[in-house]
Formats: sequence, C-alpha cells, structure tokens
Amino acid sequence: MGTTNRTHITDYARALDRIPEGTRACVLKVHPSNYRISGFTAGASVAELSELSKHHGLPLVADIGSGLLSHEPALPEEPDLSTTLSDGADLVIASGDKLLGGPQAYLLLGSSAVISQLSAHPMARAMRTDKLTLAAMEATLNGGRTPVSDALQTDPEELRRRTEGMAESLDARTVPHDGRVGGGGAPEFPLPGWAVQLPQAAASLLRRHEPPVLARTHDKTCLIDLRCVPRATIPPSWKQPAGHWRSSPQHAGVMPEHVRHGDRRARRPREVDLGARPHRNRA
Repeated sequence: MGTTNRTHITDYARALDRIPEGTRACVLKVHPSNYRISGFTAGASVAELSELSKHHGLPLVADIGSGLLSHEPALPEEPDLSTTLSDGADLVIASGDKLLGGPQAYLLLGSSAVISQLSAHPMARAMRTDKLTLAAMEATLNGGRTPVSDALQTDPEELRRRTEGMAESLDARTVPHDGRVGGGGAPEFPLPGWAVQLPQAAASLLRRHEPPVLARTHDKTCLIDLRCVPRATIPPSWKQPAGHWRSSPQHAGVMPEHVRHGDRRARRPREVDLGARPHRNRA
C-alpha cells in the first residue's frame, strides 16, 4: 500500500476496506531498522494505526527491529518497545540483540490475550527458545547497564580526553569522528565522537597484532575509535612499535619508518598491546 517513500493512514484504510468480512488479518507496521529513506517521505504512526485497527476489530502488529526498551536520547528517531506498546500496538516484535544488547533472539511483547493465543499455537513448541538463550536474556535485562548502552551514552568530552591521551602516547593526531551503531539499528545516524588518526598502513599492522585490533580506514587514514573499547582494557601506556613511529608530511598521522618506506619484508615490530581480546570499533 502507498509508495516506497510515502504511506499515509488513508492507504491503510483503503486496504482494510477491501478485506472480505470474516477474513483472518492484522495490521502490520515494520520499521526499516537497517536502511533509511530520506527526503520527500511520510508514514503512519502507531497511534494512528491503533485507532484504525480497533475500528476494524483487527490486532495491530509493530515490528520495531532493534529492540530498544525505552526512548534513547542519543537515537531520537529510533522506536522503542515501551513507547510502541503505550501507543496502542497489540503485539510488538523486536530483536534480543542489536540495541537491546542481549543474545540473538526474537522478542514478542503485547497484550495477554494475544501472547496467550500465540503460546497455544502448535508452532510455538517448534520455535521455543533454548535455556541458554533464556539465561542470557535474563542476565541482560537484570544485570544493569550493557556494553551497548555504555557505548551509546558515552560522554563526547570524556571520549575526547581518552582519545587525546592515546594519541599523545603514539605521537598521533586526534580528529573528530562520527561513529555508527551498525548491526541493523539507527542506519546512517551519527554518534559524534573522536578518533586517533594514523596512516592507513597502520591498519594492517594492527590487524596482525595479537590480539588483533580492527580499526577503520577512511580517506587513506587509519582511525581508532575508543567508543566501544572499555577503559579497563586499555593499559595506562601503550607500547609503540619497535622502529619508532614517525610523523610524516605525506601522512596525517604516524607510522613506523620501515612501513613509511614501503618495506614489506617479514619485520613484525612490537605493536600496541590492547589487552586480552580483539576489539571492534562499532557499537
């Protein structure tokens, strides 16, 4: 109904008027959690669809995708479970991972009548959740703040201080850097922050380190964003690679001399030690 970029409540109303009486049906609204359409756009809200669904005696199902429990100020356009339910959805579908930060699973929240009907369906037994997933979900919901929420709510100034401290130890630059949620949530929405800027050649050195460090390469530079790296996993001082990191007028950052001159022989310097596990620069 409607078009790719513009769908109005009247489009839903016309579609419901064409449904024969007695047909099993529901009204479905799906949030595009892994892509974004901008420009000349329009969409029907959950509150509007709830009123229309009740008029036709049909349940309203809303798939919000990313699984936010409540409104997140850092992601003002991302729907959340609490608001969607309070706006009148009879059933809300969401992921247990992504922005909720738990195990990979699907969640169904809604009225007791709808959930009871779904639980009694024969398919419910075939698709039931295993005990390990249930235990992980319980720990996520009852265990306090998750790494995802910590990364989303990082104070930009604190992130800047951490980044500047690392950049100083590497004789590198600190540059503004917009992070992204990734993983099917808040597409293209920037998370303002900072990054350590190194030459692009540093990325391969870091990937070969033990443990590996997976940085981002952009505009012929290597960017290390500390948003998703807990403070406790970074030692007070970094060990610079043997061979000394040198500033170069040809590069906005630093690199070892043998890399700067293009020597690809098997000379693996001692590289920065980030702790006991690999880190990815995405939330």
